[in-house]
Amino acid sequence: MTFDSLGTTRMACKDEESKETERKMMHYLNNSTLRFDVAEQTLNFYKDDKLVMMFGLQF
Repeated sequence: MTFDSLGTTRMACKDEESKETERKMMHYLNNSTLRFDVAEQTLNFYKDDKLVMMFGLQF
């Protein structure tokens, strides 16, 4: 899966931890080729066989 030229909106209410998380996500998503899989209700993204992002269900 390849992403290119992603953008975001500016939200004044973000705390520093959220900003850092967004920065890391955008780093991996912009101009990167990632491999993904779905396992035990999580969506996992890998770059060069290293797990870089994991998304799961939250109840």
